[in-house]
Amino acid sequence: VKRKSQVLGLWLPGAPVRFEEVPSYYALVSNRPLNEIADAATQVRLGLDFAAAARVDGPVPARLDLAAYRTALLRLKRSQGLYSESPALLKRLPGGLFKAAIQIPANAPVGAYTADVYFFRNGRLMDTEKAAVLVSTAGFERFVKLMAREQPFLYGVFTAALALSAGWLASFLFRRLDRKSTRLNS
Repeated sequence: VKRKSQVLGLWLPGAPVRFEEVPSYYALVSNRPLNEIADAATQVRLGLDFAAAARVDGPVPARLDLAAYRTALLRLKRSQGLYSESPALLKRLPGGLFKAAIQIPANAPVGAYTADVYFFRNGRLMDTEKAAVLVSTAGFERFVKLMAREQPFLYGVFTAALALSAGWLASFLFRRLDRKSTRLNS
């Protein structure tokens, strides 16, 4: 995270503050606002607070407002759709089961994720569960990715042919539109 500063009338990026152990994707789902479920200390201890989980990697310049950098990190991740908090998205089902539908954005990295489930009652942590979640590509996107990685020559030929075809098609359509507009104007 960098803070812009004005130097001789120019806005320039300052020295970066690097954070470590920042999740690439983080979604928090609950049945009501988190502040109603657990106190701030418990949220920090369990890693439920987005910004508190981010630790600074390396030296921090003096007089640096670290809270502002953590807030900026959180704002950037949220604007990219990689951090979300959804109270009231978790639904309780009969028999003590729960259900949550989480939309993983297209820009979330592919790989193994961990879903941590915490059960609270009256502000106390009662139980926890962990589950592995694998995020991978599928369909045409997977085909293109595998082709680019395993058959780079064919992938290059295919993309060049696709680009030439798209250019030819656009040229053909615009020539037809141009002829029609010329007829209408005369």
